[in-house]
Amino acid sequence: MPGMSAYSTSKLAGHRYMEYLATEYDQLRTFTMLPGIVKTDLADPKFYEYAQDEAEQTGALALYLASPRADYLKGSLTSINWDLAEMEARKSDIEQGILKLIWMPVLPASGGSGI
Repeated sequence: MPGMSAYSTSKLAGHRYMEYLATEYDQLRTFTMLPGIVKTDLADPKFYEYAQDEAEQTGALALYLASPRADYLKGSLTSINWDLAEMEARKSDIEQGILKLIWMPVLPASGGSGI
């Protein structure tokens, strides 16, 4: 979407940072949460048509992530619109990294084959 480059890039960088923190500091429980779009006084009116989420969804996911039950999501990305029961059923897949970014190394020093 035009005009979203700064927002999108910062979200991507923030998520990658959470992955690094989770890897480097195993005792930390870090997550990237997509909070949905809630129609509030702070929301830009141009997003109102997409504002189908409720603030309670964001709170419920935050509460879930605060519990040890969500440890399998450490360093991962999650959204308020995802079914938690289905996510728990796919716990082993998630623990293997399907909700993490995959960087394709290019430089030989990073394990790549060069440009």
